[in-house]
Amino acid sequence: MSPVRLSVKLKKALDARIFVTVATLRPDGSPHQSVVWIGREDDELFFVTGVDKLKVRNLRRDPRLNVMVNPPDEPYGYASIGGTARFESPGSRERLDRLAVKYTGMIYAEHNPESHALLPELVTVRITPEKIAARFL
Repeated sequence: MSPVRLSVKLKKALDARIFVTVATLRPDGSPHQSVVWIGREDDELFFVTGVDKLKVRNLRRDPRLNVMVNPPDEPYGYASIGGTARFESPGSRERLDRLAVKYTGMIYAEHNPESHALLPELVTVRITPEKIAARFL
């Protein structure tokens, strides 16, 4: 599928301190969902997670995923963004710090020192939107 562009309103929502839900597919085809911090570079989305997480194992087997955006200040507004995951390891700690500053105002080690000391190897999951179903975004 070819990439689709994000609307100005959706970009604004994604650039805010909004939590999104990422859905991946388990081996039996059932969905697995998790809430993540989301970043955006132009029309591409990304999140950072541990290489040992279930969502990463699911995406390595089947790279299709969906990101649900539901701004708290607009409860009937949403965007369901479908795409294919790509993995990037270099720079993942720096991207995690960038997201931590966006969401907490501090780098990750300052925000959660106990967790930072135990961080596994990190990976950035990049998503190029291929399909967007949206209402008010």
